[in-house]
Parts: sequence; structure tokens; C-alpha cells
Amino acid sequence: MKANSIAQLALAALASPGEAAAASCQQSCTELSSAFGPALFYPQNDTTQFWDQKQQLAGQICRVEPSNPEDVARALAIVITNACPFAIKGGGHSREVNDSNASGGVTIDTVRMRKVVPAEDDKTVVTLGAGHNLGSTLTALSSLNLSFPVGRVSSIGLGGFLLGGGQGDLGGKLGFAMDNVLEYEIVLANGTITTACPTTNPDLYWALRGGGGNNFGIVTAFTLRAVPETPIWAATTRFPDNQTAAVTEELDKLVTASGADPNVNFYTDYRIAPATGEFVYTVQQRYLNATASPPAYDGLNAVPYLSRTGNLTSPNFASDVAYGVRHIFVSLSWHSSPAMLQRAASIFKTEALKVQNVSGLTAGMDSQPITLSAQRIAQERGGNAFGLSGDKAILENLITIAWANAADDEAMYAFADAWLGQTEAASRELGVFVPYRYMNHAFRSRQDVLGSYGEENLARLRSVQRAVDPAGVFTSKGLCTGYWKLL
Repeated sequence: MKANSIAQLALAALASPGEAAAASCQQSCTELSSAFGPALFYPQNDTTQFWDQKQQLAGQICRVEPSNPEDVARALAIVITNACPFAIKGGGHSREVNDSNASGGVTIDTVRMRKVVPAEDDKTVVTLGAGHNLGSTLTALSSLNLSFPVGRVSSIGLGGFLLGGGQGDLGGKLGFAMDNVLEYEIVLANGTITTACPTTNPDLYWALRGGGGNNFGIVTAFTLRAVPETPIWAATTRFPDNQTAAVTEELDKLVTASGADPNVNFYTDYRIAPATGEFVYTVQQRYLNATASPPAYDGLNAVPYLSRTGNLTSPNFASDVAYGVRHIFVSLSWHSSPAMLQRAASIFKTEALKVQNVSGLTAGMDSQPITLSAQRIAQERGGNAFGLSGDKAILENLITIAWANAADDEAMYAFADAWLGQTEAASRELGVFVPYRYMNHAFRSRQDVLGSYGEENLARLRSVQRAVDPAGVFTSKGLCTGYWKLL
């Protein structure tokens, strides 16, 4: 089918809501059922789970599980020919409707694409199918005695994690996960199966490093540059709320230390206990070699604490999180500053206490550094879409909010809006504001992630999008409208 014809069908679908659009997707599901048989699921016999309740209840007409790129191309051809809206599911951890589950449409689920193919000529290079989650990724890599800078939650999809950038415990030494992807295999809207690497489709390769997975096509595999699996030092320390100022002072010193020592990394969580209204500051301390109790943490370790555990361990670990509730994430970045982190925590505390009695509430404010070494690795490997200058370390911060019932949505969105507005204003006031927003943690209906990459990078991303998807299938006016859109 010609590009113009596809575009016309897509526009017709958006202009024909209700019965006409439903009919186009019912037809798509009928054809997909014939093509894919037991790999096609209707809601009444579908047991797959989405992390966020809003997405779980989105109400797709059917879900299909392709097994390989050729299957993806067939599925795409069917939904595009019928002008049926669709979404792409990896791990299903997005938090807004249509991100990875198509309301009233077809969900294309990559879960069956879990190949593991080590390179014959390099033991540190491995190709993984896009259907892996971070847990199965770590299992596969451990079987090869390899590690990779994945995140901390096992059920997050590898595809969304990598295409949004990817931050994790090994970031200080290895940078963003996306900067360790050597090649992408992708199915374009016209059905072409191609690859993107520094020498083949280099503009698309650059764009896929941070430009989001739902703008260019459906990525079906990633070839990764891994490293040998070696022990790291990992500790978890819980501090009482009255030590927040001291903790933030020491965290700032650690951000500075990470510039000289890329082994230093951490992840923090300032969290409310709704039953009591008390707050605890937890710091996940990492030192990326087998040094027990590294001196870099002496200052933090001197702060009075509630509990501490620490040991040498494999870097290949991730935990899981509960399903079935509603979520909001908000991402803000600033140059490291104890005063700013204290302001952000104070704002979070004030707003969280207003909603502490909401059913099922869990809420935390998390922080992790984007070190100078991570930014420099990106530049050394051809640059990525983020546009970070590499001249100063950054602290990426987010709030995570979860609650049980839709009746409390208004209060939870107000909580998120209050923290976002007040905290961003404080970062500007203190002169530490950084425009960058981390896609995997940001609030789609409130934050302009792609715009935060800078005008030049945004224009380049849009140029790549138009080149690989001239029909606009993967745009806000096309058929795949979820997640952050370039056009």
C-alpha cells in the first residue's frame, strides 16, 4: 500500500470514532486471528497484565503476540490496511492509556520475541529480542557471565527501557543503557525490516537512542555491548526524617565524587508511611567494583541511621513491584544542590501529607545522578538525543505516586501538579534548573520530554521521523498515538 493511502486511512480512522472505528478494529482482529491463531487474544480470554490499572482497564479489542519481525510486519499491514488504532506493548509499565494498550484498538505485544544470540566473534556482544523484560534480560546475561546497565525493576520491558534512555546501577561506568546498544532491528510502517547502527541508517540509530520507541516503527531486537559480570558493593541505608539535611549534604558530595570516581553511584527514596505520616530517607549505595565498605561513603555512613545492610554481590539483580493500582510519575532534573534537594523533599512532604489517607497510597521522591562520566560516554559514542552538555553532573529526580481507586484521581493529579510546579520554580530560583526530562519517568500529560532535548535535537528527531514514516502512522494524527510523539 502506498504511503499516501496509509495516511488517508489513518486520518479516516481518527475522523470516524465510535462504530466505524470499532468495525475497522474488529475486522483487523478477525484477520489477525486467521493469521496468528492461538497468538491472538480477545479480552474475555486474555490474562496478560499491565502494571498500571488505568492501562489494564483501557479495553483493547484484541491483543496479538508476534514471534518474529516478519510476524510484526504482517500484523502492522493488517491494522494499517484496516485503519485500526494500535499500541505496542513491551513490559506494559507505562502509566497512561494508549501508551502500551490500545483503547478500542489492537495491542501488538512483543512478549514472544525473546531470542538470546551471543556474537560468535565477541563474547561481550549479545542480541536480545525486544520481548524481554529486565528480569529475563539479567537471567540471559548471567548465563553468559555478562552484565549490562539495566534498571532496578524486573518486570519493566527491555524495549521501552532502552528506547527511553535507560538508567541503572552501572551508569557511572557504562553510561545510559542506550549508549551501549550497538544495533537496533526495527520494522517500519511500510513493512520493511531493517537495522540501524552507526554505519547503517545512522540517523535512525541516533534517534532511537532516547527518541522513544513509538515514533519510528516497532523495534524487534537490540544488539548490546555488555561487560563481564563482576561483583559490586551494594548497601541499603535507611535514615530518619530528622537527618534529611545531613543526608542531602552527603549526597551532594557523592555526586561530586562520582566525577573523579565512576564507581560511585546511588539511588535514593524519600517516602511517606501513610499509616503514621512519618518519612524515611533510603539510600541505595553502589560501588562498582569489589571494594567492601568503600571510603567514598564514609561521610554518609557517619550520619545517624535506622538500619543498614551491605555486601558484595552480582550487579545482575532487580526486584518486582505490585500490579493492580494507579500510578503517576513526574521527572525533574537539576544540578546537584543540597538546598534544592531539601526544598524538593519539603514540598513533597507537605503535599504527601495532604493525601495520606487516600486508599492504597504509596508515594516517594527518588533521586539518582547522571554523572559526568555517563554524559561523556554518550558523546564519545556518537551522541544521543538527550542533548546533555557533559560539563556538569545532574541529579534526575522523580516522584512516584500510587493509589487504589479512580475516585481519587483528582487528588492525586493535584498532588503531582503541586510538586511539579513548586519544585521546578524552586530549581529556577536557586539557579540549578536543568530542562532535561527523563522519558521513562516523566508525566506525559504534563511534561514536554522531547522538547526538553533542545530545539536542534527536536528538529533532527522530527526529520528522522518524517523520513522513515512519511505516512505518519506513528504520529499523534496517525494510528499509533500513545506515548510521547514527535509529530
